[in-house]
Amino acid sequence: MKFTHPYLHSDKTGILRDAEQAIEYLKLDFDEVFRRTLTSYQPDAEGRSDGATGSDVERILAFNAIGKKDPVEYTKPWQEVLEDALQIERTHRDEEYKERLTELQYHVTRQAGTERAFTGEYWNEKRAGEYRCICCSTLLFTSSMKFDSGCGWPSFHTEHTDANILRVEDHSHGMHRIEVRCSSCDAHLGHVFNDGPASYGGERYCINSASMIFEEQDGEQA
Repeated sequence: MKFTHPYLHSDKTGILRDAEQAIEYLKLDFDEVFRRTLTSYQPDAEGRSDGATGSDVERILAFNAIGKKDPVEYTKPWQEVLEDALQIERTHRDEEYKERLTELQYHVTRQAGTERAFTGEYWNEKRAGEYRCICCSTLLFTSSMKFDSGCGWPSFHTEHTDANILRVEDHSHGMHRIEVRCSSCDAHLGHVFNDGPASYGGERYCINSASMIFEEQDGEQA
């Protein structure tokens, strides 16, 4: 006898995305279908959850990930249970980052720190390869985008098309700069300046080595 486990290696977000397609195909109402579901291990007398159990947090985060509000009724307003779930997620991830990252990597990515110039692992890296976020492995840059700016930090004239790096106004230290962060995990990467190669648009991504992991690939540096 053969068993199929379609969600063995998926999560609640994946389940909801599959459900969206199935519900659309069956011409059903998404909210009406999921309004009739229950995830909580400790519902109140009316079947409502406070959003605090592990299964509820996963459910709330999954709905948020697909850009929808959970149609079930909670004991608190949706924005409250969502913010509670997001805070739990941030705390859990922060604990995981502290365990997995070095002190410098954590300081740079989670506390917006900066490594000293000419000390980072990749400032003078010339091998061909890809540069990914140290926290979540999102592809940020490739070696063909890297250039020697002489600033002491890894410099890139372009970001990868899939990176979608976030830009944030930074007024710290009495300066006005544009901070760049990973769009997937909000890791601090560095800053972007307008003194890069004009042939590539004139920008220079000044990135901390501690915010990235380098994966070497066959080929020559472009």
